[in-house]
Amino acid sequence: MNLNKPERIKKLLIIWAVFMIVYYIYRMIVYFPNNPMMYSKENLIYFIFRHV
Repeated sequence: MNLNKPERIKKLLIIWAVFMIVYYIYRMIVYFPNNPMMYSKENLIYFIFRHV
């Protein structure tokens, strides 16, 4: 694979971004089919912001 061409790198990044978006939507449908994600005070983000 020759990655020296900027247009080739751009195409790969676009393909990767589209794949990540599709994968994210798939996960949201599979893991949270009925309700949105619920906020929990036991998650990592809450822990980090509480100590900052």
